[in-house]
Amino acid sequence: MASEFEIALGLVAPFYNLVLAAIAFYLFIRMFHLPNRLVYMRPWKVLFAAFCIYLVEEGFTALRILGIADLPRVLNGVFEMVIIGLFIYMLFLQKEYVAKSIKVIHTKMPPPEIVEKSRGKKKR
Repeated sequence: MASEFEIALGLVAPFYNLVLAAIAFYLFIRMFHLPNRLVYMRPWKVLFAAFCIYLVEEGFTALRILGIADLPRVLNGVFEMVIIGLFIYMLFLQKEYVAKSIKVIHTKMPPPEIVEKSRGKKKR
């Protein structure tokens, strides 16, 4: 049998999660506005997309607890599968980038981003 504390914690936890997620959202936005572009940002953007889906899922959970909306629980499973898929895609992106970087280090060539940017410029 669940105690009153466990029940109360179960009712309030999604709201605490939303507050902490709002703080993390703010930190993501700050990170994307940093001037340093030496960091490979694409996996971070995919992680941010997964995080935004998590925010929507938590919002739906809060609406369900408040009784405002009667959303089917299967949506949580769909959201979680999309989030896991984005995590796996993010890891593959990072793996590919590291493999290219290692190859570049061994061949003493500039990083792939610099090579791609320099191809578009014409020499005078």
